[in-house]
Amino acid sequence: MTADLYIHKGVIILYNCQNERELKIAVSYASRLLKEKGKVSVLVDSTKKRRTSKENRYYWKVIVSMCSIHTKESQRDQHEIFKDEVLGRYEIRKPTGEIITRSRSTATLTTQEFEDYAQHCRMLAFEWYGLNCPLPNEVIYTDEMYKGV
Repeated sequence: MTADLYIHKGVIILYNCQNERELKIAVSYASRLLKEKGKVSVLVDSTKKRRTSKENRYYWKVIVSMCSIHTKESQRDQHEIFKDEVLGRYEIRKPTGEIITRSRSTATLTTQEFEDYAQHCRMLAFEWYGLNCPLPNEVIYTDEMYKGV
């Protein structure tokens, strides 16, 4: 079985389902829950490819690193600046009623969304700092680039 099946708090989670057999196993669990509980909710979603570790390394080791060296901001702060500018912020209401704002995580971006995000960050690096960040295919990767990310 190539899929991963979990049951968490009564919710069936099936990751990486690639064939009918795996899907039938999940349906069997859902059927058993229906008999036991009297009702069941099923959510089906197609898998979207998330950004890769190589894309993430490029972003941190090239775009963020170049900008943070130029501005003397920490890499974490430079990352937050890009996230706020490109992805925007959303509000969360705490149980106390206080409202806080958060920026969207880049870890949830699909491969295409992450490339669009990186492109926007490259444009901002040029516009704000006059930096011309190389494209991923213009970078020669070394073992050093793989450390720490």
